[in-house]
Amino acid sequence: MCKEVLNITNGDCFNEYFLSKFGGLAVPFCEAIMDGEVTLDIYSKDFIELRSKALKVQTSEYREKMRVYDALNNTNYAEIHLWFGKDTFCQVNLLMLLAYLEQIDYSGKITLNYIDDETFDIIESDIPLDLGEYREIYSDVLISKKMPTNLRALCERAINLYFDYHSSEGFLRKLICENSDKNKIELITILLEQSKDYGLSDLQAERLINLTLNKKQIKYLFGKENNMKRVLEFLKNAEVYYLATVEGNQPRVRPFGTIHEFEGRLYIQTGKIKPTSKQLRDNPQAEICAFKDGAWIRVAGELVDDDRVEAKKSMLNAYPNLRHMYDENDGNTQVLYFKNATATFYAFGKEPEIVNFG
Repeated sequence: MCKEVLNITNGDCFNEYFLSKFGGLAVPFCEAIMDGEVTLDIYSKDFIELRSKALKVQTSEYREKMRVYDALNNTNYAEIHLWFGKDTFCQVNLLMLLAYLEQIDYSGKITLNYIDDETFDIIESDIPLDLGEYREIYSDVLISKKMPTNLRALCERAINLYFDYHSSEGFLRKLICENSDKNKIELITILLEQSKDYGLSDLQAERLINLTLNKKQIKYLFGKENNMKRVLEFLKNAEVYYLATVEGNQPRVRPFGTIHEFEGRLYIQTGKIKPTSKQLRDNPQAEICAFKDGAWIRVAGELVDDDRVEAKKSMLNAYPNLRHMYDENDGNTQVLYFKNATATFYAFGKEPEIVNFG
């Protein structure tokens, strides 16, 4: 039996951090058992095919990620240290790993360490763990889809949230329905902010949206994003557009060039000391118009101020030539995004086309 300790971490990111901070031997456990089907015989041919299908990868790619399987089948380690979080994503992966250790009759010492998935801080360490019943728990939770009477070292809340995640009446499904009027990026952001105990990725959030909403809602949701991108592309190709605001009863129009996408929204940029900014504070309703190669566009909607540094920085990074006049921390730079916008595309000899976004 090899005396070297094998550290098994909850994924590539923490594994890199672990090796840089502690050194030693560490391999990442690369899975997402929250989604898709499994078989009782872990890492069997049928298991690999099911998991490859669930993760939308080729079986060869899945096998390349079986680092833990390779490590445990090549060497009999006297001691294994596990590094996982307490969210549902990590706990269900941990369940599979413990079931696999039972499957191969691992007889060495196992120590469990809980970490914060975002900060990588160690929450609890050196928890001794004995195998026994984890294959049965694995079968109950992941195959029979029922709550076991005994979870051993697993966190009960995390497993409860696993069933909530798969329930059509679950918290996240309801959250999606309540916010189905948002665009794709906004809805995914809401899900990620509200699902920290689940440990969802953005891909899982998108999958849940697709499972929850009907085809018409999904088409509307993703169509709004596509509409915005289409408007963005036209304005970028035009290079110059004209922004119309109102000062009292008098329209004001000026050429602009900054147009940018950030977090799924369409942004423009100006300075707070400019008349444009004051006019938009008084009346945020605005229109822009641009012409290119015999076609033109008119965009009407409300321009909403976004005072976040990250929004300003994203804009200035996209237009670095503005940095000799503006900075995200100068108190003058202003970025605004379109809300409840309607864009109309025109071309000679064609009917106008109207799309909505924001």
